[in-house]
Amino acid sequence: FTTSAMCNGSITLIKPIAGEHGSPIEFQWTAVPNAALYSVFAQVNNGPAVLVGTSATTTLVANLDGNGPVMWWVVANVPDCGDVQSPPESFTLCNRPAVPNARVIGQVTSRKKYKVEWDAVPGAVRYEVDQADDSSFTNATTVSTQQLFVQFEHEVPNGSRAKFYRVRSFTACSPVASANSPTLRVVVTQVPPPDDREHDTNVPAGSE
Repeated sequence: FTTSAMCNGSITLIKPIAGEHGSPIEFQWTAVPNAALYSVFAQVNNGPAVLVGTSATTTLVANLDGNGPVMWWVVANVPDCGDVQSPPESFTLCNRPAVPNARVIGQVTSRKKYKVEWDAVPGAVRYEVDQADDSSFTNATTVSTQQLFVQFEHEVPNGSRAKFYRVRSFTACSPVASANSPTLRVVVTQVPPPDDREHDTNVPAGSE
């Protein structure tokens, strides 16, 4: 970008400057006299420059994808003058991670192992899985893992018992976790003796 000699204005970037910031991000800068439009550009992780957005004012709220170092700048379009470009500033992009797509078998028999599993979340370095006896997660226990599953096993001597699960992800740059996954429910049932014809327990495929 070039600045016309007729353009006497300048732009000073106000925020974000340095530090860690997550989307949505508020970009702010000083005004240029007679500017008709401002364009905000950014480079994330030394990638190509992209147009973040445009604004007729000196602020823009926008989302940036990914995590890592960001360099950004503003170009003002001044009619009958040309473009005025600011010096660049930088900050670290640290977005809240995505919600894990978690799943589990719906029913399993007593003392059979089963897994709560999920797909990898981009940028995630670890996950937490809550387990509880009710959907409100009262007195929940939490397991932290870097894997994409956690294995569980429960003994139910009589009847059946429901277990509830939810999963969240963490990135390296932020202590703030993702939102919890939708709640998962597993019903653990007893296995009647082979000669007990009064009980009919359905054993789901894959649980043996």
